Amino acid sequence: MSRAGIVSKARSTVRFYLFGSIALPLLLAALLGTLTARERSSLLDLKNHGKYAEGRVIAKHVVGGRRRDYILRVEVDADGQRVRSDLEATMEDYSSVQRGDSIIVTYLPDFSEMQIGQVTDEQIQSMVAHRVVVIVLLNIIVIGFARLGGSDYQKASRVLREHKT
Repeated sequence: MSRAGIVSKARSTVRFYLFGSIALPLLLAALLGTLTARERSSLLDLKNHGKYAEGRVIAKHVVGGRRRDYILRVEVDADGQRVRSDLEATMEDYSSVQRGDSIIVTYLPDFSEMQIGQVTDEQIQSMVAHRVVVIVLLNIIVIGFARLGGSDYQKASRVLREHKT
């Protein structure tokens, strides 16, 4: 391989390593952090401004393969309106109710948000803590893969230093 080809390969290796160990983890953290902030905001709105109503389960279904989402279709009569909404449920909530059963839901007055049960501070803290753990683990994995190429990075850096002189 020519000297120019070696230098070009070295530059690519350095860029890949820097992207994998710095930029990608920052992008992952920013994306998941934004999603977490939105969900936290939504839960806080429900907690602080939500109303409670009794809803009726009108259908149940499971979505997905390995990772399953348990969905309850709920009909709520509240504030003079009848609203139907598909709400994500825990496996325990899903298993414990049948069509026609009554459940309590929390909803915003404009019905833009609705959730099964009452929103608690513990639920919000648990969601945020879970997301932080996911962010940290994903970053450890991404940085670990980038570090696997560390010897290539060192070789590439040496080639680039030699090329400058």
